[in-house]
Amino acid sequence: MVRIFNGKVHEVRIYSDAIEEDSDRQIIRTARVREISPEGITLLTDDNPQVPVLYTIDRNTPIIKDKQSVSTSVLRQGDRVRIEVNSASDRHITRMEVQGLGVQIEKVYKGDIQDVIPETGEIVLSNVYTYGYYDWVKKDGNIKFKLSDGAGIYNGDTKLSIDRLRDYISKTIYTVSKKNYGSEELVKAILKDGAESTLYKNIYGVKWTTKQLTLSDGRLLKFSDGSIVIRDGRLLDSMYIDDYTRAFMVQNRSVLGAGSVPLISLDSFNGFNNYNITRGYLHNMGEDYYTVENPFRLKNNDWVESEELTFLLSSETFIYDNVVEKGPISVEEFAESRYKPYTYTWPNYKTAGKKMDFHEDDEYHYDYERRRNDSKFHQHILMYAVTDGEGNTIAAYLMKKDKNCYNFDVVYKERYTAGQINEIDKGNNKVTLKNARDFSPIYNEWISIKAVVPLETEKMVILKEGQAITIDELQPDDYVYVLSDNDYTIFMLVE
Repeated sequence: MVRIFNGKVHEVRIYSDAIEEDSDRQIIRTARVREISPEGITLLTDDNPQVPVLYTIDRNTPIIKDKQSVSTSVLRQGDRVRIEVNSASDRHITRMEVQGLGVQIEKVYKGDIQDVIPETGEIVLSNVYTYGYYDWVKKDGNIKFKLSDGAGIYNGDTKLSIDRLRDYISKTIYTVSKKNYGSEELVKAILKDGAESTLYKNIYGVKWTTKQLTLSDGRLLKFSDGSIVIRDGRLLDSMYIDDYTRAFMVQNRSVLGAGSVPLISLDSFNGFNNYNITRGYLHNMGEDYYTVENPFRLKNNDWVESEELTFLLSSETFIYDNVVEKGPISVEEFAESRYKPYTYTWPNYKTAGKKMDFHEDDEYHYDYERRRNDSKFHQHILMYAVTDGEGNTIAAYLMKKDKNCYNFDVVYKERYTAGQINEIDKGNNKVTLKNARDFSPIYNEWISIKAVVPLETEKMVILKEGQAITIDELQPDDYVYVLSDNDYTIFMLVE
């Protein structure tokens, strides 16, 4: 309706029927994964990234990654996703597509700024250290690094241009790198601000207005836009720091006494180099994956219980079989255990599984108290696995077969040793360590060992830069971390 007075339009009214929302029309949103929990998936949507939103998902929801259907177990914090919901107010995901990952880190470094070359986008660091499996490891000489496109260099909350970085020659920085077509580039850096120490504590509270963390021991620490936050081998934004999260932190304390955290691993100290160690019992298996039942993950030399885990196999996975073959086996041999006679997934199948075609999780699988002495009670293989943040298996050690998968009274006595290679005896498959120290769970600290430490290497898996190597490739003075128990040396991680 139009109302006109004295030749002028004074009012226009338009009437129309309300358009109902098309029930068949899907709403599409893009977001980043903030958290995965039994309640659902918490996302930071692109249209309102400051407000986390919990979405539900069920087993019928397709999750697509690299054009394949996957489970929620492959999702990680920082993943970029495209979701479909039925309406703007709906919080149930009907379809999800993983579009991209958080930046996969290569290494964490600290060093002194020796030179800055704005013309080529490079910096030169001296006195360089990289964070190994458990501590800083000194690198030889000066190292020139390329800065990646969009790399953030910070002094606290202040982002610095590469030209401005020249004002900080001789200052120390912490930085994190990524791989880019075979070369290594720095993606984020922050200037060191005072004396350094490390701590592994629960974060009890996060105060975003002042960027302050409250730790379980009551201390207050500042974080900043420049803080390097890592989880599952990925570089994350500080918004992913949560209340009641256990974290390994590199702390700086300024001359004024203020504490800040330039480096935060939301895993543990091994989170800076993307190695994860798991202990548990081999359960199910597919062509390119296996599951570990009643698993524990090694975090800061402490075994932390986890839900059943799924790990992936590839042509590069190294498997040592200490149960059947007493030596290395191929991935194909290992994966054959998904079929009868279930060599590795059910070692006593021939006696306990007579007339059974499938491995069932029945009372003879889990009821240890009532059925452990029954001939039908299942044996399983205790194994250790080294995986990366994506769940890819770097190496697996099949330790022994027994019926203790559900015997919760078993006490495991692993030993954690760090040191440097002293002597290498290739003929007898032995090495000795110097400057060695054992980790004491009682005192929660490393204890120096005065004598050299002998190690048998014949049944030990040696890993360096994500690959299994032989004793021939070890060098005197190599820094190593060794996991062993009373009977075997299991893994040696070469820094």
